[in-house]
Amino acid sequence: MLKKHLRVVVGFVLIFLGFIGLLIPVLPSSPFFISGIAMVGAKHPLIRPFMLLLKRWRHKLFPKPIDLVDRFFADIEEVKQTSKQSTSSHTNHS
Repeated sequence: MLKKHLRVVVGFVLIFLGFIGLLIPVLPSSPFFISGIAMVGAKHPLIRPFMLLLKRWRHKLFPKPIDLVDRFFADIEEVKQTSKQSTSSHTNHS
């Protein structure tokens, strides 16, 4: 039980160092955030809301790669259809 509490305390100290790293450019923040969250645990009541917020933010900014591929091919098909329509309209008017 003491080991678990020690991990949580050390984890929050690392997270605090991560916040300090955001303010001081010499101190890297990412390794402290990652290791602190790993030590505390993503399901901790104080960490969970931030993890859910980060998850929602990530899905808005970075959609699934397969969606990007599908959009790419859909755009190609749309360009093909548009070019076919424009060439057929040019040949009908000639």
